[in-house]
Amino acid sequence: MFALNSNNEIVHIKEALSKTDYFCAKCGGRLRVRNGKIKIKHFYHLDNDCGDRGESLIHRYWKEYFSKLKEFERFKIIDSRTEVRLLNNTYIPDIVFKIDDGSYIIIEICYKNPKTFSYLEKFKKLTKLKKVYEIEVNFDEIIETKEIYDREEYINEYTNLKNKLFLAKEYILNISKK
Repeated sequence: MFALNSNNEIVHIKEALSKTDYFCAKCGGRLRVRNGKIKIKHFYHLDNDCGDRGESLIHRYWKEYFSKLKEFERFKIIDSRTEVRLLNNTYIPDIVFKIDDGSYIIIEICYKNPKTFSYLEKFKKLTKLKKVYEIEVNFDEIIETKEIYDREEYINEYTNLKNKLFLAKEYILNISKK
């Protein structure tokens, strides 16, 4: 459903033109558009078919799409980067937005593999991180946008838990004195 044009930009099949050369992201081979009456519009290899059906390009397409935004949710984006290496290369988010208050928002594109809870520890270590969103997509639409981390909520929950532990400790100390 995706191919590259001569400028190495991702092109969705809906935007592709007949009689125009496109290129396979996997093998680099030339592709063309076929729009038959039986099969839906699709790319086909002109030479040798490497078997790639463009699934890896789906993720790349959505990263490029979101990285061009100037605003996301209610945040004004002042800079956008893809594949930024963080935490000594142990975490490479899809997109990092710097927003107008100087903090950051991370966007994770989810085509097949949602983030697991193990990422929460990584998010907590990023002190200027405000929020993390996971955006579930398929080849031509956004299915769902989920906020999977909010630093302010995390700090509030941590503070509440710390206060509860302090009260529990005080209670236990008072009982032991009696």
